[in-house]
Amino acid sequence: MLDTSRARFIVRFMAKVGIILLNFHGAGETDRCVESLHNASDDDVEIIVVNNSPEDDLRSIKERFPSV
Repeated sequence: MLDTSRARFIVRFMAKVGIILLNFHGAGETDRCVESLHNASDDDVEIIVVNNSPEDDLRSIKERFPSV
């Protein structure tokens, strides 16, 4: 017999969504996008920002959203 409470826990534990944002000369847009995603999502979302622009400084995003 399947323990449904355990099965639900396993599914809940494994249900995580990853969002990868690519920044290229758009720090302001990337900042607004991260803010929007952070406000609209729950703890099951992982946001990853890839900075492909050496001119853009994205430290402010990391300071405001440490989990990114």
